[in-house]
Order: sequence, then structure tokens, then C-alpha cells
Amino acid sequence: NRPLRRIAEEVAVGERWRPPMFGISAQPSHWDGDVLARLRRRDLTAYWWPHDDTWPDNVGDAVVFRFGYVTHFDRAQHACFRRWHENGALLLNPPCFWMENKAVMATLALPQVRAALAAKDPDLPALLDHTFPETLVLNSRHVDRLMAEQDEWLLKFAGFDDREQAWGGRSLQVGKMCSREQWQLALLRALALPWPVVAQRLVPTAVVDIDYYDSDGHQKTLHRGNTRLRVFFLRDEAGTVLPCGAHVTVSAQTPAVSEATDAVQAPVVFGDWLHQPIDGGVHVS
Repeated sequence: NRPLRRIAEEVAVGERWRPPMFGISAQPSHWDGDVLARLRRRDLTAYWWPHDDTWPDNVGDAVVFRFGYVTHFDRAQHACFRRWHENGALLLNPPCFWMENKAVMATLALPQVRAALAAKDPDLPALLDHTFPETLVLNSRHVDRLMAEQDEWLLKFAGFDDREQAWGGRSLQVGKMCSREQWQLALLRALALPWPVVAQRLVPTAVVDIDYYDSDGHQKTLHRGNTRLRVFFLRDEAGTVLPCGAHVTVSAQTPAVSEATDAVQAPVVFGDWLHQPIDGGVHVS
């Protein structure tokens, strides 16, 4: 929602990327805040539109990915998105608030939604129940249950709150990591917020050992790291859904996994099961 040069200037004068901040408690010794130099060094300037202080009226049949939440963009920019769409552009993530609000996951419990899903495919409700953790849009009726089942739930902001807390695990509160008093206070504070908060059933994270190279090029191993897997999908005109990129973030400190200076990230490649016994198990490529 702002030109890249302006972002670079704000970083240079310390208005952005100033530790301590989420995931970075102190500025690392190899900190590099020269945004434009980094782009040039990695040959990425060819992908940067140098006149991004002015948006075009038309981008033809371009595929557009909007980086940022709906509330990051002003009315004129939203009008521009609409013009692009009306003139043939494909918006991978249209600027629609409810589609980027985690409360939409709670609709899976609504009878009318389940009936519509079952009408499309009788097996779909059960598949989604297995795939999505149980999600509640928090209200006062849930407090007694969430207190009684504290170790089984977490809290997070459902929609963007304009203070950069709704993404990257910033708002995450995990019941089993709180004392009873802390959990009760977290619930009461969440109920008092002017935006929705969801309670979501805690899904155990995979715990792995992963090799990595540190900033000096030395190979090390992070032991018993908590994981967070992200996969991006594209669907073609025939309805086929394909994974187009996946990576895993591994954190040694907390189940609230996020990009941080003490985390490791790696690409993930999906392969076929190789039915070869490995120590009594099965190896996956």
C-alpha cells in the first residue's frame, strides 16, 4: 500500500525493522537494513515496478497477489483493485474481509453450511472435520467450557486489528502454556476487544530435529523443534488443486512457531510414499 522506495527510506531511518520486535529480540550482528541494495544484490530489481508510487488503471490479464490485509489499503486502492478485476485481471486473494477472517472456519459447524457441503459431496463434512481444528468465535457462553478444557484450546485474533497482531502468531495464546489465572485473564481481555477472536482446538505440532547453516556458514542441528507447515495452492479451471509452494518453520522455543532469529526454515517437497521398511517404519520421500 506504499511505494517500495518509501519503505526503504523508513527502514533506513529506523521507522521500520527496529528490534526488539516480534521474533527478533536484539539486532543481529549481520543485520542489513539497505532494502534496495539487497534487491539489487539478489537480482530482484527486474521484478520491481519502479513507478509503484502510482498504480496503473489497467494491468490487463495479469495475475495479482495482494500482499497485506484489506484494511491496509485505502478506498482509492480498493477501487483500483476492482478496475483491474473488471478489465480481466485475476486477483488470487480478492480484497474481501470475510475471506481473510479466521471466523469463517467456525462456519463449518453451522447446520446450513454442513447441509450445503453434504449436498455437494456427502463425504465433505467429515473430511473437513478431520482437516480443520474445531473453531469457535469467542463469546461469553464459551468461557466455562474453555476454562474447564484449558489445555485443549488456544486463542488468536480472527480478523486484522490494524496493529500487526493478527498474523505470524503475535496474538496467539496457548492454554497449556498459561496458568489458570493467565488463561482466564486472556479470555476476559479477548472478550473485551472490538474485533472477533477465535478459540481453536489445539493440534499437536510435529517435533523434529533439523540441520541448518548459521550466519557464519557452520552446520548445526536444532533439536526437538516445533513445526509449522505452510502450503500454497492454486486451482485450475477444471477444479484441480495443486500445491505450488511449501515450507516448514521450526522453532526451538515455543509451540507459537513463527519466523524468528532462533527459527529454521526449509522448503518442503512432496513425493510418493516409498514402501521400504526403515527401522520398522516407512520412509517418505
